[in-house]
Amino acid sequence: MRPRAQALVVVSSSCQLYSGTGTALFDWMRYAAAELDFSLLVDTGLTRNFQVAARFCSETGVALYPSEGEPIPGCPDMRPSSIGRALQGRHWDVIECVSWASAATNMEVLANRPAGSRLVFTPHTQPMWTLAGNDRHFLVGPVLARMLAESDLVLLDTASEASHMPDGALDPARTLQVPLGVDTDRFSPARDVDGHDPPRLLAVADFREHRKRPDLLLRALELTLAARPDVLPVLAGRDSDRLELPPLLSARCERLGYVSAEELLRQYRSARALLLLSDFEAFGLPIAEALCCGTPVVMHDQMETVAAFGDLPGVHAVANTALDRVRDALLACAGAAPDRVRIAGAAADRFSLAATYGRKLDRVLALLDTA
Repeated sequence: MRPRAQALVVVSSSCQLYSGTGTALFDWMRYAAAELDFSLLVDTGLTRNFQVAARFCSETGVALYPSEGEPIPGCPDMRPSSIGRALQGRHWDVIECVSWASAATNMEVLANRPAGSRLVFTPHTQPMWTLAGNDRHFLVGPVLARMLAESDLVLLDTASEASHMPDGALDPARTLQVPLGVDTDRFSPARDVDGHDPPRLLAVADFREHRKRPDLLLRALELTLAARPDVLPVLAGRDSDRLELPPLLSARCERLGYVSAEELLRQYRSARALLLLSDFEAFGLPIAEALCCGTPVVMHDQMETVAAFGDLPGVHAVANTALDRVRDALLACAGAAPDRVRIAGAAADRFSLAATYGRKLDRVLALLDTA
C-alpha cells in the first residue's frame, strides 16, 4: 500500500465555511482521507468561518495551519499571511484552492507554489454582480484567469459554470465537471413523515443576502398560506429568526434561525417541499440534500440549477418572479405525499460521495501518477 500523498488545502476565511462551500470541502476531505493526507491552511480574519475550519480539523485530525488574515486592495477576500512559509516549508504533492473570488489568497499560492506540486482548483464560479462592491474588486478576473491557466485540474460544479469563465480559459484536458456530493448515509428519507403533521414548506437561506431573494420567498409562502391555511411555512438559516413578516405569515410560521446539521437534516426529511428562489446559485447544495432525503424542491429556473437538477423526479423549476406559479407548485407539493424513495434514489445515483468525490479522487490520483 503506497503512503498517502501530502495535500494542503488553502482557503480564505472569507469563504462561507458554515454553508455549502464548507460542507462540500469538508465532505471531500473526509471522503479522500484514505488516499490523501490533508492539511488545512486558513486565516483567522473572519472568526466564524475560521472556527468552523478549526472544529473540523479537531474532529478529524487534519493538521491546521492558522494564519493572520490580510486584506489586499482589489480583492474581496482575506489572505492568509503565512501562505509562503507553509508552501515552501515542506513537500506538498497536492495544493488545492477553493473559490473564484479568493483573489488575494489564490494570487499568493501562485507566487509561492513549490516545484513539483500539483495544483487543484475548485472555483464555484459566479457572476461578478454576486459580489458586494464588485466594482472595487479589480483583481478577481485576472487572478481567476491565471488560476485556470496554471492549475493541473479545475473542478466545475455544473457544465454551465464555464459560461462565467473568460473565453478560452478552460483546457478540456485539465477540466472535470463533477457535481457537489451528498453524504447519502446521512441524507436519506425518514419513515412515516407524511401522514400526521400539517404539510411543512421549508425555505433554507442566508436571509441577509439579497441574491437569496427573501422578499420573493416570503411573498410566495404568503400566497400559498392564503390559498391553503393549514400549511406550515418553516424558515431556516442566518437571520431567518429576525425577519419582519406580514401578519398572515407571522401567525403561521416557524422561524428557526441558523440550525445545526442535525436539525437541518430533520427539517429536510419532514418537509413536503424545499423552496429555493435565489437569483443565482453556483450549484445549490441544499437542493441536492433535500432530494436525497426524498423531499421535492421548488426552485428558480436558472441555468445552473436546471442543468444540475432539472431532469430529476421531484424538481419543480419556476421563474422566481412568477409567484403565482411558485404558489401553485408549492400547493401541489403540499397536496400529496411525495414518492420519497423514488426521489431519493435518483438523487443518490447522481450526488452520492462515490459518484462525485470518487470521480474527483480518481483524477487527483491520476495526476500524482504522472508527476
